[in-house]
Amino acid sequence: MPKAVSFLLALDERLLLQVQDHIRRPKLNIWMQRISALGNGGFLWLACAAVLLCMRAHRPVGIAIVCAQVTGVLLTNCLLKYLVARKRPFDKLKQIRPLIKPPKDWSFPSGHTTSSVSASLLMLCGLPVYVGIPAVFVGWMIAFSRMYVGVHYPSDILGGVVMGVFSAWAGSSLMQLAISLLN
Repeated sequence: MPKAVSFLLALDERLLLQVQDHIRRPKLNIWMQRISALGNGGFLWLACAAVLLCMRAHRPVGIAIVCAQVTGVLLTNCLLKYLVARKRPFDKLKQIRPLIKPPKDWSFPSGHTTSSVSASLLMLCGLPVYVGIPAVFVGWMIAFSRMYVGVHYPSDILGGVVMGVFSAWAGSSLMQLAISLLN
């Protein structure tokens, strides 16, 4: 393995251990477990999309979120996780004890992060700021919680952010295509 790759993987492990050793607190654990669960299956973001689909003025954002969620699942969970096949941190590092039921799929990239970043970015860009900013805050909290609960490395989160931005762009583009085809 090249030295640069070894260095980055070691840095990734050290950063995750720093989160585990210095940020994890018993009083925070239940909250971070709940925040992490908000991202399960993208259901929070699909529920937001369902509400937006019922509102004529915000229907395009709802369509874009649905398209982004589908894009994110296909690219992240159906393709990249299997191409990279990275083990979860708790499978490699004895010090990591997950606070949630250990996921059985691969670690890279984070599907929760992909889903949360794509939906919250679309909400930030397409809805009033008083909705968009809280959506982004919740999205980033879900992403961080995945390291906190011990199921993702920092680079998994970074990969999920990149895929989330791409999925948001793809969702927006697909929404615009759909609207132009319907007109």
